[in-house]
Amino acid sequence: ESASLLMKPLYGARAARPDLCVAIQHLSSEVSRWSDECDRRLHKLYQYIHGSVDRTLKGSLSYAKGVTYKLNLWSDADLAGSPFTAKSVSGGFLELTDSLGNSFPIAWGCKKQDCTANHTCEAEAHSMSVWLRGEGIPAQYLLSLVLQSAIDMDVHEDNAACIIGVAKGYSPAMRYLPRPHKISLSFLHDVTIDVENPHGRVDVIKEDTKTHKGDFFTKALSPTDFEIGAARIGLS
Repeated sequence: ESASLLMKPLYGARAARPDLCVAIQHLSSEVSRWSDECDRRLHKLYQYIHGSVDRTLKGSLSYAKGVTYKLNLWSDADLAGSPFTAKSVSGGFLELTDSLGNSFPIAWGCKKQDCTANHTCEAEAHSMSVWLRGEGIPAQYLLSLVLQSAIDMDVHEDNAACIIGVAKGYSPAMRYLPRPHKISLSFLHDVTIDVENPHGRVDVIKEDTKTHKGDFFTKALSPTDFEIGAARIGLS
């Protein structure tokens, strides 16, 4: 019964209600060991849905002559962010923007990481790798074919140590990493170094945590921060 009650709002979260993603992700990981606390959280989720049925995700782009386009990937992670385990939560938001300041959302979501990260840098690198592989690069390839021109992509990251690790392809602070995570860090380095890519460039840029759109998809926020995050991604 709990799975059925979660799948209904999950459809809406994937289609046009990104504000439901974090709550659903936390609860869906507990389906096999449901508790009274899960019941309380599920009831609160449905109360929120009932009171926000008019919320709409908005986006727009200009097709005027001379307008250029760019992908913006906001990947983020909350260290030990799962309320039920010590594992971190990966979140991300992918949008297409134009040179006039308009934006259109393409993909979003959050997921509990498969293994426990030891510190924020490791969790952030894992999240960036997952989102680039699963959403960013495929979208860049498709849009470059549709628009018949290269589409550059900015990956917004709020952890300075992660950015340094990606630039070097190796981090002494993460020398303990098992082979899969080492591959992820090397992969990020390979796709972001200055190489000829017919589909567009991939750059990692520093973003302040306070303005990072991916933060909305990693953890529960205060009511004020929640509304600010929702407006930032175009949900009102």
